[in-house]
Parts: sequence; C-alpha cells; structure tokens
Amino acid sequence: MKRTLFIGTLVASLFSGCATITQDNTQAVSFNSIPNGAKVYVDGQVKGLTPVTLQLDKGDAKKVKFEKEGYLTSEKEISKSVDTWFFGNIIFGGLVGSTTDAVTGNMYEYSPNNYTVELKKK
Repeated sequence: MKRTLFIGTLVASLFSGCATITQDNTQAVSFNSIPNGAKVYVDGQVKGLTPVTLQLDKGDAKKVKFEKEGYLTSEKEISKSVDTWFFGNIIFGGLVGSTTDAVTGNMYEYSPNNYTVELKKK
C-alpha cells in the first residue's frame, strides 16, 4: 500500500507543474467603469456589465472593450506576467514541471487583476 502511494505521488509530481497543481488555468479579473453599467467585451464577446468579475483563461492576452450609450468606447489589452509560482517550480520541479506550466498557460497571471476605466461623454 505504501509503495503504491509512493509511486503514485512520484508519477504525479513528475508529470505536473507546481502552478498547475496549486492554481487553476483561469483567474478572476475585475472590471469597473465610471460610470457603472458599461458593457464589457472580452475578445469581442459581451461578458457582462460593470462592475463585473470574470474568470479568464490565463493562456492568452485579452482585448477588453467598454461600451455605454452616450459615451466613447474604451479599449485596452490586459497584460499578463509570469506567475511567481512558476519560479518555484523551476527550482523544485525542474524541466518537466516547468514545461507543464508553460504548455497549460498556468505560468501566467493577469497583473493587475482589477481594471477601471473612466468613460468620456460623446
């Protein structure tokens, strides 16, 4: 029994990344606008009205657009950076673990994870 548990743990650690184990491949990102009630589009799809918090896949950069009647449209790309868990994985997980995090997108995080835009009247 102990041997099976040990082998299972060893296999799981060899084929999993640290960030993959400790975090999901999505991240909560909040969007706010002044005034509230703007439509939020992520990569061209309506996702809600501000204020809103969305679960976004961490693998790709996202284009976000804010629209509200009577106001100019505002667009921005939300940035991502390498998650600090990834560096721990390089130390403890080596090449296999860090490669897993890179392939799954779990080596990234959106930073910041809260965006506010002030819309200008037309």
